[in-house]
Amino acid sequence: MALEMSSQELTNFLTETHLARIATVKPDGSPHVTPVWYLWKAPYLLIAVVSTSLKVRNITQNPQVAVTIDTDSSPAQGMIIEGRALIKNSTYTS
Repeated sequence: MALEMSSQELTNFLTETHLARIATVKPDGSPHVTPVWYLWKAPYLLIAVVSTSLKVRNITQNPQVAVTIDTDSSPAQGMIIEGRALIKNSTYTS
């Protein structure tokens, strides 16, 4: 049974700390799923990745992705985001 979150519930959920899983498509068409940390900057879900990672190579070939964010406690909450990923280069300095 799917229940929809209100805009405020969605914002609250995405600003909490959860582990996300991103699914990309490998060149042979098979899925590649990896856990990632994310930052919600509405309306964007930002995910830091290593530029040489398989997920980046996959996104470069096919930007279609799905991201699942969920909880493992009761009551369970979760969401799936489907769309196109955009690789944006940036440099982090502390």
